[in-house]
Amino acid sequence: MMMQGAVVRLLRSLGYHTLLNRVIEGMEVDAYAVKQTSRGYRGLIVEMKVLYRDSLRVQVERRRHLAHRVYVALPDWGVYDAIAGLPAWTGIIAYDPVSDKADIVRKALPNSSLLADMIATAMAIEAGLAMDVQVKPWHRDGRSLGAVKRP
Repeated sequence: MMMQGAVVRLLRSLGYHTLLNRVIEGMEVDAYAVKQTSRGYRGLIVEMKVLYRDSLRVQVERRRHLAHRVYVALPDWGVYDAIAGLPAWTGIIAYDPVSDKADIVRKALPNSSLLADMIATAMAIEAGLAMDVQVKPWHRDGRSLGAVKRP
């Protein structure tokens, strides 16, 4: 899949070594990335799930031995549902399916009530599209944070 290649290239450019299709903690993932830092090893698990018709979510899961949680935002999503109430959000990766390129859009503050707005705005700006961005109220119980609709 094109998206996997672009995200993997981005992770490698950031110094992560990726192992594809590796099963970690009993879960099959699309990519596992790890890099050595001054404090030891920092790891990422990239998981791809189909949420809606013609839409994909790429989620970096935080595990006991992992450090980050990142969302890959596709500009052509019909509806975007975020996961609320989870700590350690560190950034957003935007993916352009036309050029097959991925890039880090911006970093988000952990547990920020503005997270949904930041994600939606970043998606619209980085995609370069005239998107109708709507932000729903933030729910701490894990329900939808926001929605992005195509024009």
